[in-house]
Amino acid sequence: MIFRKVLFAAATLTVGFLAVLLLVYEPYASEAVRGTLGLFFHRVLPPLFPYMVLARLMVAFDLLAPLGQWMHLNRLFRLPSCAASVILTGLLCGFPVGAAGACTLHEQGRISSDAAGRLTALSSNAGPAFVFGTVSALWNSRQYGGFLWGIQTLSAVLIACIAARLCQSEDLSEDEGKHSSAGTFPEEMCRAVSESASACLCVCAYIVFFRVTGVLLSRLIPAMAPVFGVLFEFSTGCADGAAVGGYTGIFMTGFAVGCAGLSVMMQNYNFLGRRGIPAKLLWITKGIQGIVCGTASVLFYRIHPLVPAESTAVSGLFFSWNAGILTLAVLLLLSKLYKISKRGI
Repeated sequence: MIFRKVLFAAATLTVGFLAVLLLVYEPYASEAVRGTLGLFFHRVLPPLFPYMVLARLMVAFDLLAPLGQWMHLNRLFRLPSCAASVILTGLLCGFPVGAAGACTLHEQGRISSDAAGRLTALSSNAGPAFVFGTVSALWNSRQYGGFLWGIQTLSAVLIACIAARLCQSEDLSEDEGKHSSAGTFPEEMCRAVSESASACLCVCAYIVFFRVTGVLLSRLIPAMAPVFGVLFEFSTGCADGAAVGGYTGIFMTGFAVGCAGLSVMMQNYNFLGRRGIPAKLLWITKGIQGIVCGTASVLFYRIHPLVPAESTAVSGLFFSWNAGILTLAVLLLLSKLYKISKRGI
């Protein structure tokens, strides 16, 4: 009870303090909003919106479920095969596709709330488009981008395996998990487009808010600007890490990718909180991933010293959204071939 009162008082003081900073540094906040909106509509929205629509359809129609049987999800993560669509699209599409897909399965009654929380923690990672493209460009090394994405994915898988072993609640059985309550294709298409549009608008709002918060605090304490970037908005944190350079900078970049920052965490919580899905494991997972990715980045830097790019602005993507859609199409083909082979046709 006392802890809640202290937490409420701290939150009240923080909000009031930020309101004062907004009045004092209003020109800087306005510039940050304009810049962030431009970045969102030019860099984030073009790949994110089609990814979210396709991911929603894949989850609704169990398009990758046969691959889920091959991946032995029930044995590894105590998840039914229908979770394969969420895991694969989450790994390929990035934030917050995994959380959205897990909530879809939960709303359809195909996984429990506990399983949805574990599935979100497993599938909420930075996509290869950002890591291979932007992070690689910031540090002038595609090898580092591939290494960082691999460490991020491996750590998520290991944590999910451990969480599944420690879980005490009863999940839906494999037969129940295969049940689909999807509507007709036109119904699901309309739902996917409208829900994805609403989700993208929320993502934009969270990015803008936490970017402005970071700018305001950076104006107050300039020496802490890189730290605020890492904690609040992970793409800014990656660029700030490259600007710092050296062991400190590479750790900041790795930590930003693994931890994702408050902006992404609140994007995920926006999906989970209103549906009663626990987010505790997600917070723990991202904290561990931040430390692991940061430490692994330092080890990589020690073996292969990197020279950051002269410009640390967020650059173009090495993996375009067209390549991402092609990858999803290949996964669908593999899923269909696997299904045919199991039938013996």
